[in-house]
Amino acid sequence: MKRTLVRVFPIAAVLAGVAIVFALRAERSNSHVTIHVKPDVRHAEHVREHAEHAREHVEHVREHRSHRIEFHCGDGDMETRLAALNALITMDTDKAMPILIPVLQNRDECSVELRRKAVFLVSQHETEETVDLLYEAALDDPDFEVREQAVFWLGQVSQEGAVDALESILSGADDQDIQEKVIFSLSQHGSRRAMETVREYAGNQRGVGEVREQAIFWLGQEGSREDVEFLMDLFDDLDRNDLKEKVIFSVSQASHGRGDDWLVSLARDEGESVEVRKNALFWAGEEGNVDAADLREVYEEAESRELQEHVIFVLSQVDGSEAATDVLIEIAKNENNTELRDKALFWLGESDSPKAAAFIRDLISR
Repeated sequence: MKRTLVRVFPIAAVLAGVAIVFALRAERSNSHVTIHVKPDVRHAEHVREHAEHAREHVEHVREHRSHRIEFHCGDGDMETRLAALNALITMDTDKAMPILIPVLQNRDECSVELRRKAVFLVSQHETEETVDLLYEAALDDPDFEVREQAVFWLGQVSQEGAVDALESILSGADDQDIQEKVIFSLSQHGSRRAMETVREYAGNQRGVGEVREQAIFWLGQEGSREDVEFLMDLFDDLDRNDLKEKVIFSVSQASHGRGDDWLVSLARDEGESVEVRKNALFWAGEEGNVDAADLREVYEEAESRELQEHVIFVLSQVDGSEAATDVLIEIAKNENNTELRDKALFWLGESDSPKAAAFIRDLISR
């Protein structure tokens, strides 16, 4: 299953996201590479952190498309040979593959640049041999970049055998970078079995922490109901706050209401730390689907002033919500704590709501 990116990063994340989208579209006209990322208003480091991994793959694509590469083997006609390889992209598959196979399988030191080009070209000519060739390159090529690219392009091959190959690489890889790229490639393959493998790794307590974070992140970008349900169940089994934060962010990216309700319930859970509850509240508010009445209840139930301050902030960020403005006015009127009351007044002053302006005017003219 191939997907199309239809979301756009806001200003804070534009360098991390838009560069990926347009580089891929411009440099791979019949691209199968697709990345689902939703808008993120604040804390764009959540997206930038993971988008860096995708950007690395884009750089590989650029290199494949380039006609000018530095060479160190003293072969004066290497540039011509690379240009000849480029011509295979439009050649019929049954003619191109017999040329590409020996290039990819030639492991001498001076053929590295040719192999880096060939691994991409092999992925574009899908045959019964494509998966085996890429799998062999991912495991055995002496050049790390060729191995990385082979993993990436396996994720773009539609055959189910590509998932077998990626699962095998993941189970046998000792290199964390390769493991992370396998998770990314599985998420981009998008088949049911590929996503099952991503979920399995995300839930594996013996898995590498950073790789599990990658798996959790990409599950959120896929955003299927099944993936979100898995993440919400996974949260209860986690004892690391960094992984919990990743789950909260990923669930917030889901496009259906179940995730929003879960985030609000998490914000109300006194068994969780204040930081976890604040995080859940923030991302619920960022998606704009949180109900002002729910936020009022969180405020009234909160035993922590820090959490109450955060509720006031989230209320102030719910764009165009008169109900949120009403709650802020209520806090400004009735809150006994001076600091909390002043914070509510501050955010009312920042609001474009005529109701907020009228309330502040009335306070001043008493």
